[in-house]
Amino acid sequence: MIREWRHRRAVQRVMPGDGRELKRFRWWQLPFRALFHLRLAGDDGRKTVYTVDVRHWQNQSSGNVKAHL
Repeated sequence: MIREWRHRRAVQRVMPGDGRELKRFRWWQLPFRALFHLRLAGDDGRKTVYTVDVRHWQNQSSGNVKAHL
């Protein structure tokens, strides 16, 4: 029951993107930015790559960190 409640709350926080591509990752951004990749194979054999762009130290005072997919 608690797990379902947490899931519903997490889904409500997800906002749609604007369709733009992620900015290119540069080596000097290592202390400030991270990219995480998730590779999934679909039922039809196609592979899909999801990437999450997380900016470190962003909105640290409010406790909310935005991630771009």
